[in-house]
Amino acid sequence: TQAATHAKRGFAGARGGILDAAVRPGGGLLATVAEDGALRLYPDGDYGHRASWAHTSGVTSLVGDARGFVSLGNEGGILLWDLPLRPVADGGDETLRGTGALVLSPDGALVAARVNPGVALFDRRGRRLRTALTSLPTPWDMAFSPDGRWLAATEDREASVMLLDVVTGEERPLLGKGRLGVLAVAFHPDGSLLAVSGRDGEVTLHRLDGEVVARLVHDSGVGEVAFDPRGELLATAGGESAARLWDAHTGEARGKAQAHADALSVIGWSPDGALLATGGYDGVVLISDRAGGAVG
Repeated sequence: TQAATHAKRGFAGARGGILDAAVRPGGGLLATVAEDGALRLYPDGDYGHRASWAHTSGVTSLVGDARGFVSLGNEGGILLWDLPLRPVADGGDETLRGTGALVLSPDGALVAARVNPGVALFDRRGRRLRTALTSLPTPWDMAFSPDGRWLAATEDREASVMLLDVVTGEERPLLGKGRLGVLAVAFHPDGSLLAVSGRDGEVTLHRLDGEVVARLVHDSGVGEVAFDPRGELLATAGGESAARLWDAHTGEARGKAQAHADALSVIGWSPDGALLATGGYDGVVLISDRAGGAVG
């Protein structure tokens, strides 16, 4: 099949490292952004292999849902795209320049972008609604809970994690200072757990009251964490050349995905949880199955 052919040879075409990737819910379309500033589509569908250089200063972050994709450029502009690659709205401002992180709420109604300090919330037309979590000087990563009620944000230098109640505006700490650089955060699909990674090579699984239920140790810093949609596996990646797989509840090691020629920059699961996409600084995206093996 076309998908299997892509998986065996990887998705090529990017000039420079792949910085971020997003899969459209329901499958059939993978989008990537690379160091050359291009947004590229890799289908099993009718869109063809297309690229857009709408952000002249480079694209730093990409998220997607069933309606399309949202991209953030170094210049601080947010572009909202309907498929196939039709820009429908733009937003952003000087405070977003070079911040490089976006997340979409599960219903697609809100876009969260990190600013300095705090996190800015936008609607789907690019209008800024409010700024929150300003106690975080330089937020690093963000994630919405599956029900859209909570937004979690990490702070690298302060080594902390904060939770924002999107409805009431309540802010509360999940993890205080003490770790060496907190980087990535992700909610379990049932909303009961939060995975937090750091430069210290440790990934911790927390309940929302802050209790730590598992510690996953790596050989180097971990910049990416992703629960599979079935809620059974957690994938982690960073300075190593292959993503690691763990039991999502106990933290027991379950193996590794295919290895890249360089460190990893991004990971993501297919909507059904059957496939794991990994992007590296070797400029290639590889597709692995749930056991970590090559597909096709």
